[in-house]
Amino acid sequence: WSALLHFVDILCCCAVLVPIVWQVNSLEKVVEAEAESSDTIDEANGDKNESNAITDVESENPTTAEAGRTLQKLKTFQRFYILVV
Repeated sequence: WSALLHFVDILCCCAVLVPIVWQVNSLEKVVEAEAESSDTIDEANGDKNESNAITDVESENPTTAEAGRTLQKLKTFQRFYILVV
């Protein structure tokens, strides 16, 4: 019984960890795609935006900022979960 319970415990840990890893990967892709598209826009605008570097960060796309915060939280939880397991 002990071996079976250990196996079930490992399966449950993986059942929690796999969706977290999956979500982290998809959010990284979203953030990278948004960063690439904003870099392309910045290059098209040229030197006009260089003096507004601070305001560019503040006016960042809210969805990208939210995805970045969520990504950071998921990575932190993933490290914590792996440490605990």
